[in-house]
Amino acid sequence: MLPAEALRAALRATAVAAAATPLRVLDLCAAPGSKTTQLLRLVASAGDAPRGVLFANEPQEGRNRLLRANLLRAGAGATAVVTRLDGRIVGELAPGAFDAVLVDAPCSGEGNIRKDAAAFDRWQSADHSRQLRSRVDLQWQLLESGWRALRPGGCLVYSTCTLNEFENEKQCRRLLEEHSDAEVLNLGSLLELPALSTREGFLRLWPHVLDTEGFFVSAFRKAGLASGSPSRQAARGGDARQADLRTLSDAESAALRADVASASSGGASGGSSWPIAIPEGTLAEDGRGDVWLLPWLPPELRRLSGEAIEPGFRVAVAETTGGGSSSSSSPRGGANGD
Repeated sequence: MLPAEALRAALRATAVAAAATPLRVLDLCAAPGSKTTQLLRLVASAGDAPRGVLFANEPQEGRNRLLRANLLRAGAGATAVVTRLDGRIVGELAPGAFDAVLVDAPCSGEGNIRKDAAAFDRWQSADHSRQLRSRVDLQWQLLESGWRALRPGGCLVYSTCTLNEFENEKQCRRLLEEHSDAEVLNLGSLLELPALSTREGFLRLWPHVLDTEGFFVSAFRKAGLASGSPSRQAARGGDARQADLRTLSDAESAALRADVASASSGGASGGSSWPIAIPEGTLAEDGRGDVWLLPWLPPELRRLSGEAIEPGFRVAVAETTGGGSSSSSSPRGGANGD
């Protein structure tokens, strides 16, 4: 989708993707995950070393479960962390920690008029003014949080699927007014879409012009050099002590991977819900005997990862016997219970 492609173009234009290793990406309002799965390409592993980590945040429980399931189907593995936080506090938890941030904000949805005819009817509601102010306030707080989470030299994309100026251009102008380090990246030029570009360098997709849904997309760079940003040294796996996990030994990891590979190919285990061989990364066992694939994390993101409702992607659950769980694990239930 266009917001994810805009972020990719912004990173290429500013050489952030080439300079940042591993790349750290935040999708602040991620569910259901179509844009998030696109962003996975930015942090995909290269050989034995990951190119980065993607934090996908969604505060609503049902939508968060859907997000996790979609990322699993897309093969996210050790490159993604799913959090269920109020997006307005993420910038406080991880200030200046990300190279790229996507804020695809909740909005009034006017661009979806073809599939939601009630979108325009909301403007006739007696309570519309209050609802609009509430949405605009929430969007601004999310944008502020995303900007705080962005490191100097990094790129942020703000987008909506609505058409009014209050939720779009006015939010962007406020960002420029209140943050002297904010610079507009002209998406019309970066994506070679001059016909869709506004005078300020934002993109507007009008349904009646393009025979599509309506979108607004903007991109910004945070001025400054990245030299003062936190260490780029990647830590392999999450904070097992914080999550009360036991890291599997090399022999245990190899045995589990072999078991999953056998089950996935229709071996004796009768098949596995984990779709492919377990990706590279640290495996750790919790107190119940379930095994988790932990994400690759730079040290400065450990605090934020501690807020995740699950430590990673579950790749095996403990076998149960009449007396309870045994100490061994089998490769089933890999979709985190979704």
